[in-house]
Amino acid sequence: MFRCSVRLVASALLSAMLTACASAPPAPVPSAAVSFRLPPASLGRTLAWQQRLQVTSQGRTQPPLDALLEADAQALRLALLGTGQTLARLEWDGRSLKAEQAAGWPKEIPAERVLSDMQLALWPLAALQAALPADATLADEGPLRVLRQHGTVVTTVRDAGSLHIELVNQALGYTLRIDSMPIEGATP
Repeated sequence: MFRCSVRLVASALLSAMLTACASAPPAPVPSAAVSFRLPPASLGRTLAWQQRLQVTSQGRTQPPLDALLEADAQALRLALLGTGQTLARLEWDGRSLKAEQAAGWPKEIPAERVLSDMQLALWPLAALQAALPADATLADEGPLRVLRQHGTVVTTVRDAGSLHIELVNQALGYTLRIDSMPIEGATP
């Protein structure tokens, strides 16, 4: 059941990102966009969350998606659901990324982007900073985590507390609001 939950979260996130990209052309992206692929163990804790994802792109808010996220030292699993259907599933073990997307999933939002955004929002700052390319910086600035490339803000993550996160990807032109609820018996 946990594995299904994680797959649902991934699907919702992928769907949200795809909807954002499909609705209008994205803003210019730095030539070598920052992407994270850290090992699951670098999270330093386990997660089992049910999530509600809300994507806004080009001023339009999409219908919410449900997601299930599970992470431990061995793997991260995400499942995304929308309109009662599994839209995408993602599993990352630190070596290989396995992704399944429903027909019609936007190609503009690959599983790698979903994984990277999740890690940017949830992983410890020091682990992320160690993986940055030379032309990028990442810092916690008050309630914001700010990712810059070539001195330009690419993405911000606002931790609104109580498991509420807002990720704004300026490069791709979308905002993702994530409301999480720990699954009983799991670590928040």
